[in-house]
Amino acid sequence: MKFLARRKDGGPESHVVGYWLVEIRSMFSIALLRFGPGGRRAYHSHAFDSISWVLAGHLREQHIWGRHEVHRPGWRLEREVRGIGERKAGHLTSWWSTGRVDELGSAGLRHNRAAPLAKRGSR
Repeated sequence: MKFLARRKDGGPESHVVGYWLVEIRSMFSIALLRFGPGGRRAYHSHAFDSISWVLAGHLREQHIWGRHEVHRPGWRLEREVRGIGERKAGHLTSWWSTGRVDELGSAGLRHNRAAPLAKRGSR
């Protein structure tokens, strides 16, 4: 459980820092993410579904099967689904607001495929 916490997000090669308002891992989290120049270039999966909003900067996202997207500030919410392989890169600092949800966490249940991702620390 975290309240008002700051830590690196995404492993040693990542240029992402998370500022958590709250995280109850079995249920949800609310955070600001700062993507430094370079972003998170390694392909990764998410242990949680999330809804994010780009507040500043922009990032290029590449999915493992080849689709590319550019995320910019605006009113559009970005949905990320657990288990999807992707990487994000940018030349400038970007800020995202994000809410992550474990859909079955509130019932005390777990998705079978989320467990290995959580053990590796991927998010």
